[in-house]
Amino acid sequence: MKKKSHIVLIVDPEEKVGKTAGAELKKISVKYVYASSGEDALNWIQPKSMKFSLILSNQNLPDMEGAKFFVEAKKRAPDTLRYLIAKQGDIKAVTKAVNIGAIHRFIAKPWIQKEFLGIVKRGLEQFELTMENHKLFRQNDGQNDKLYKLNIELKNKSKKFKRSIAVEENKIMEMNKILEKGFEFRNHVREIEQMVREKNMLTPEKNDILCKAVISELFEQFSDIAVRHGFEMTDIQKAETDG
Repeated sequence: MKKKSHIVLIVDPEEKVGKTAGAELKKISVKYVYASSGEDALNWIQPKSMKFSLILSNQNLPDMEGAKFFVEAKKRAPDTLRYLIAKQGDIKAVTKAVNIGAIHRFIAKPWIQKEFLGIVKRGLEQFELTMENHKLFRQNDGQNDKLYKLNIELKNKSKKFKRSIAVEENKIMEMNKILEKGFEFRNHVREIEQMVREKNMLTPEKNDILCKAVISELFEQFSDIAVRHGFEMTDIQKAETDG
């Protein structure tokens, strides 16, 4: 048996019997609380009171049957093991208690000391396994809750990331449109320059001055458009245009 602290509630109208059972429990380092009646025992089983690993109750209590007592004890402490102590002749009461799920085991009275301790040890081991399973279930529920929240968070981040990508793609499309217009402007300038030169409308010197003036004006307009859309012409680009 694991070295864990256990408290057993012993319910019996005869204090001597209760104390004798308690003395046996001390031999395996188990603490106990004694109650002489069902009502007295139920007063010990309260939400904020000590937790009992096992309840040992006599069938013949002064205020109620042991089986009836266990029905109420089960409501208050459903995880606590419930062992009914009764004479072999009380088989009807034992059967009734078993059928309604009020007890986990029947111990015949009078019991044999060695067998009694063996039964109690196995019961406490069973209680420890039950508590460990509850703990694992709680941990599992906690992990599942964390995984669910993480999954929701990742989905939200994924949606936000997709929206950001869509915004950036729209910006790139707008930039391409602006650049395409810029290329159109530049082609028009070349056409005008070629036409002026072919028609000999200006001297080469005046033609160069005019072209630079037109290009400079177009650059200023393109710069304004670029700035409004989040782009900026560098000094190198401007110098190349002026040149």
